[in-house]
Amino acid sequence: MAKLTGPLMSESAHGKLGKSLIYSKKQTGNIVRGFHMPGKEPSLKQWTQRHIIGLLTAQWQTMTAAQKLVYENLAITSKLNLSGFNYFIKVAQADLYTHHGLCGYWSMNESTGNQVLDYSGNKNHGTLLPADTSLQPQRVNAMTSSYGKAVSLTTGNNSIRCADSPTLKPTGSITIEAWVNLNNASSWGNIIAKNSNEAYRFRINQTSRTLWLLINDGTINTESGISQIPFGNWTYVSAVFNAPEGKVYFYINNKLDSSPNMGKFSIYPAGYYCILGAYNENGAEALLGKLDEVRLYNRALSADEIFKHYNLLRLDKKRQPLLIH
Repeated sequence: MAKLTGPLMSESAHGKLGKSLIYSKKQTGNIVRGFHMPGKEPSLKQWTQRHIIGLLTAQWQTMTAAQKLVYENLAITSKLNLSGFNYFIKVAQADLYTHHGLCGYWSMNESTGNQVLDYSGNKNHGTLLPADTSLQPQRVNAMTSSYGKAVSLTTGNNSIRCADSPTLKPTGSITIEAWVNLNNASSWGNIIAKNSNEAYRFRINQTSRTLWLLINDGTINTESGISQIPFGNWTYVSAVFNAPEGKVYFYINNKLDSSPNMGKFSIYPAGYYCILGAYNENGAEALLGKLDEVRLYNRALSADEIFKHYNLLRLDKKRQPLLIH
């Protein structure tokens, strides 16, 4: 039964409309929120889909007025009776590569099997290596069990191999994001590497525990961060290569770590595999620790959008209801 205070759509209206809807006021207008009831926890696939909606919402919130106007006009011509925001969410979910710039999204949420699904829609699925299951990256709980699964790389010979694909060959700006939990030190721990040194590589120097980004335009270019990544704690890390600016931006959790100059150039579109958690498919320079929520974009995310992505999964955050605008 509804437990709503005040007439619906009035300024004083707020409260529960039914089993899964609440109505509340906002500065920008009243809003209906959908939420899941306790005891009806969504599946890991559903949580991943909700997270994608969160990523798209972050993009919309950081768009310029001109960028939003494009979707608002498309919403009008579509005659679907949708707002610009809802039209964007609708078309972006159907094509994350075109509208969101998402090349690969590996949430690591599979509980069994040797496959790591790519939720970008580009089918850049990964395979746990080697074939010997006792040596493969292990499935473990993520930051908390409600956030799904992660993978743990505990030896120097395991990795996740993704097949070569045109969508994994961005040639301009890129953004790489991941959550890591280091448990040991080695010389290097790779988060993602495209054809070894032939395109792009995001890694951690596990001796100094600083972030490094390698970009190849025919010549290998590297830049590094400043701050240490801690052992034993889940940490959000990101590297943004802004090609027009010629700069790299490193982020750790919700802070900009450093922004060195790298140079203005295009990334060499190398073939061969894309490897997660190591330097190559044989597990060289494996990340010794846990890896989760790896994403590759073909655009340079702004600092504001990066911070919003961090806030989607930060450890002290309680889950928010899924918004229905």
